Amino acid sequence: MSKTMNSRYRFNDYTSKFLSFIEHTYRDLYDLKIKNMDSKNRDLPNYEVIIEFHYFMMEFENQATPLQKSKYFPIILWWKVTGIIPMRPKEFCLLEWDCCYEQGGYYFLKVPRSKQEAKSYSEISVTNVIRINKNIYDSIQEYKQTVPPELIGNYLLSFRIQSRFFQADSTTKREDMYHPDTLYWPLMSLYKEIIGWNKTDFYRFVKRNEKGEIIKIFRNYITPADTRHFSMCNMMLQGVNPLTIAKMAGHTRLGTQRNYWGHLEYYFNKSQNS
Repeated sequence: MSKTMNSRYRFNDYTSKFLSFIEHTYRDLYDLKIKNMDSKNRDLPNYEVIIEFHYFMMEFENQATPLQKSKYFPIILWWKVTGIIPMRPKEFCLLEWDCCYEQGGYYFLKVPRSKQEAKSYSEISVTNVIRINKNIYDSIQEYKQTVPPELIGNYLLSFRIQSRFFQADSTTKREDMYHPDTLYWPLMSLYKEIIGWNKTDFYRFVKRNEKGEIIKIFRNYITPADTRHFSMCNMMLQGVNPLTIAKMAGHTRLGTQRNYWGHLEYYFNKSQNS
């Protein structure tokens, strides 16, 4: 175990013991949250949460006021792009201003990945250009029309652009780009301001043991890093060639996809029980 991980485990253990000592009401919930953090697979929301959010985003894009749409356009693009292309939040935030183009009637997106040639027969060459549909291309072009000329920079997204709607905080490191950590806050703002959620709406405790104790926490919200897993699972369930999935995800080895297999069973079980 690394020194950093060892320190994290000690901190969590001490915190748990302290909450137990003071008989804190939410001590058990804290322990469950730590167990979810330590698990190999990412803790994802229920399948119905994803579907509900998808239809909400479709409705919001069509019915939002011009001000609302400009304010939350990064979230609209994040959902559209990374829900289909398995991009990391960092890759999405580092999309260049001229990241998409049309060629021969087809549309392409330049993903900010270092193009890597395979170093052995067991590795896959990673490409940084991915074909996209016209809907994504048109949405990016529409977003660019909402940005004042004086705020245009090297990146498609930047805090300078979004500072029209959000104030800087401790995570704002550079104004000419959009830090991945910053993407979380407009998403949470959308939940609160547009959907109308309060703090109690973000979690739903539904699984208890025979004693009535909570044994599983299900969250109702989606985070920026979740969509990479959604898109990977979606392609797998559709039977997309593993080589194609690896190239789109930026993986140099096919075996990396095994990390996502656990989610396939998770969503299959959820769809069977819904």
